[in-house]
Amino acid sequence: MVYHKTLKANARAALKQSYWRVVLIILLMTLFMNEYPTIKVFWFSDVNVFSAQLRERLYADIQNANDGVLAALGNSILNAGGLLFGILNFLDQMVFQDHLDQKAISILAFLLYIAMMVLVTNVVRVGERRCYLETYAYRQPRTERLIFIYRLRRTRQTAKNMLVYELKLALWFLTLGGYLVKRYEYYFIPYLIAENPNLDTKTAFRISREMTKGRKWELFMFDLSFWHWHLLGLATLGLGYLFWTRPYINLSRVQMYMHRREELLIANAAYIVIFNDTLLVTGDPESPEFYPMERFTIPEAERRQWLYVEEGRRYCLSTYILLFFTASAGGWLWEVLIGLVQHGVFVNRGFLHGPWLPIYGTGAAAMLFLLKGFSKKPYLVFLLGMLVSGVLEYGTAWILWETMHLKWWDYTDYLVNLHGRICLEGLLVFALGGMAVVYGLAPILDNLYAKIGKRLKCVLCLVLCAGFLADTAAALLIRPNTGVGITEASYEMEEYDDAKEAAENT
Repeated sequence: MVYHKTLKANARAALKQSYWRVVLIILLMTLFMNEYPTIKVFWFSDVNVFSAQLRERLYADIQNANDGVLAALGNSILNAGGLLFGILNFLDQMVFQDHLDQKAISILAFLLYIAMMVLVTNVVRVGERRCYLETYAYRQPRTERLIFIYRLRRTRQTAKNMLVYELKLALWFLTLGGYLVKRYEYYFIPYLIAENPNLDTKTAFRISREMTKGRKWELFMFDLSFWHWHLLGLATLGLGYLFWTRPYINLSRVQMYMHRREELLIANAAYIVIFNDTLLVTGDPESPEFYPMERFTIPEAERRQWLYVEEGRRYCLSTYILLFFTASAGGWLWEVLIGLVQHGVFVNRGFLHGPWLPIYGTGAAAMLFLLKGFSKKPYLVFLLGMLVSGVLEYGTAWILWETMHLKWWDYTDYLVNLHGRICLEGLLVFALGGMAVVYGLAPILDNLYAKIGKRLKCVLCLVLCAGFLADTAAALLIRPNTGVGITEASYEMEEYDDAKEAAENT
């Protein structure tokens, strides 16, 4: 067809403007939605030598890790041979104490897989089509459109439409030649839903049939005309697929959809009820870069402000001091309780002799001081919280080892650790703790501290600081707090548990 060249030329022009965003969308769909297997096979599987070596090294690290939740989860996944089975085995061990049999785990894994496919994968596929549709009249698609169905609260209807679409194709695949015909009969269903998520299942299928009536062979030849670009993708070991073939084909299909959409509207103006997103075609002079989602035919749900910090809130010095001691005492109590639960003995944890662990207090005060300015971006608070806690914990462990030649904690047997001084699991926990401080604990505690009289609060801060300095001086000048369960905790407590078990057996 002559006009196919025009559609492809338009697709190339649109791709030129939005190239890197389209590539990013395809990469995200490959990594997280298991789309585009040709790219995945070459660059995200064992066919790629680097990927295989990296995976083998990761497997070895997981198998060598004995402590921590991440190590237990990783080993469960490795032993189960799959992500879903591994997670379920891990939950069985942690929650159900190995009471679930393998059949139950297999059934649960299958049901979880189906649920993920119906409620996530198929819904995000519609979002992907939406991204491409917006390249028709706008310079850039927004990657957040991948989840726009959830924002519109049309998840149930979209999941139902796509499930029927997938089931019908699967059933037609069992016939000899019906699949190829029906594949092109249902060709535009994801695009129709992406434009108008309010469509019911019958209407979506009816409109797609009308759009493809007498055009199925044409659509087949249109797809076939990209054969040489598929060869390029194979010849370049998948790189051509990622950086040209898939972006070019996907945007060309958008041009075909918009062409057939226009033809149906010309034939029958009543179709405007179905093709109701006119901004997709006309564009918006005030927003040439991105589609103005606030003017979409379905209003987005209001964003819930889950994490909020009062604007302009300032914390005085006494709040930081009291927060330091509150977090220090809370951390000490937490670790003492862990020792009581795991080993049944009281252990006065920490370098100091008093009921406080200053690393917790320093971490809480430092995170509040350094991160409260980023409170409008929770992801930054989380990432920077990992950085702050990592520097603090590693630095403290290094100083204690260099000055005392003793370890008050050791993460050597934890998954993804650095010299046993920090580990990924700990950083994740401390980052969550930092978010809790910034968004919850600090404002609440500040309100409580404000109820204490200024004079009493000043005296309290002075007494606590004096006691802390005296304890620190005693630890540095006389003797730090050491012993079983305090220094070299994991090794000595294992010896203690073995001796206790041997005594009980005798």
